[in-house]
Amino acid sequence: MIQLSQLQKIQLYEDGYVHIPQVAPLSLVNDAKSEINAFLGQHSDLVDKEALANERLCSELKADERILNLFHKTDARSIVESAIGFNKIVLSKNVQIALRFPIKNRKPFELDPHVDGFHPTQEETPGSILPFTAIVGIFLNDLDKDWSGNFTVWPGSHRLSEKYFQQHKPDSDLRFGIPPIKLPPPVQLKVKAGDMIFAHFQLAHDASMNLQEAIRYAVFFRMNHIEQPKDSIEVLSNIWRYWDGMADL
Repeated sequence: MIQLSQLQKIQLYEDGYVHIPQVAPLSLVNDAKSEINAFLGQHSDLVDKEALANERLCSELKADERILNLFHKTDARSIVESAIGFNKIVLSKNVQIALRFPIKNRKPFELDPHVDGFHPTQEETPGSILPFTAIVGIFLNDLDKDWSGNFTVWPGSHRLSEKYFQQHKPDSDLRFGIPPIKLPPPVQLKVKAGDMIFAHFQLAHDASMNLQEAIRYAVFFRMNHIEQPKDSIEVLSNIWRYWDGMADL
């Protein structure tokens, strides 16, 4: 059973994420990828080629055993529990099968960082903020170049946001949840099939354009500490409030 080392916890604290190689064995990776490809073949009429990254395309598979096995049948849970707390995780049912389709003959556009859980005001519906605790990404193919649909992070942005919210009231209408702070340079993460990225909820992130020849396949799991209320915005200014395994830092 794998757990985060002290050095990995320090990186998680400082940068807001940690990259753990080969968490999911290739047998489970291939099972999940095969299920996704079978769905794409059977529902090719649903592919929105203009959207280029239709995150709802495979939503029917989010409860599929071969998708969930990437978390439940690997060391992903023990890794997360070593930081958040043993038996303290509530996994969201909104599993995200995140595909990034290749785009040819295009120049990379500017990356657009965001933080999940900020829902701006729309017409007569008031905005809301629904923080969670952490996000886990399991990648199903190798991404060894920039602009491959890479999970892109702004290291340390979670701590910068925390300082901002310690002095300012959170506003759901903040553009993509990013306060008016100077962000550090982005990093497009390079991963291998089966690798895991474990990140703090408040880390600014994005997915790069995919200018390569293959679809980017990833599955994202979001989770809460069992004691964290879904609408509890005080975690924005106290970002380690529900990270029991990080208390020694």
